[in-house]
Amino acid sequence: MSTSGGPVPPRSRGAMRIPGALWFAAVAWIGLALVELYAAADSLAANRLDSEADRVATQLGPDAVSGPPAVASTAVISILAAVSTVVLTAALLTGRGWPRFVLVGLGLFVAVVFAAGGTWHAVAAFVLVTLGAFAMVLPSAHRFLAVPDAR
Repeated sequence: MSTSGGPVPPRSRGAMRIPGALWFAAVAWIGLALVELYAAADSLAANRLDSEADRVATQLGPDAVSGPPAVASTAVISILAAVSTVVLTAALLTGRGWPRFVLVGLGLFVAVVFAAGGTWHAVAAFVLVTLGAFAMVLPSAHRFLAVPDAR
């Protein structure tokens, strides 16, 4: 068994190709961003007044029915998380190692928010976070992300 005795040589531009495992992780993270945007759209659509509430309000008065909140918090969290996920995925593909930790943490946070809301988006988010995290710890992806940049 051989071990490397010296420091890891810096990566030059184009010297190392992005491994397939990292591309798989990127697809999982972009899939998570799409789920987050879909959850935001669902949350905003559910925020509108429905016809049943309008009917009850006309029969019993406007005080009988409370209106929806001005801004759906799940929608705001989902939109911010989707934008952050895309930016962090781009940073991951450029060879930066730190976004892998932030992506997993952000993905788990969003999955818990979806689970607290009781939507199906939680299951999709947990599956995509698991796939993305697993792909990032495969040896080829880990090796690519462990090599320092040539700056």
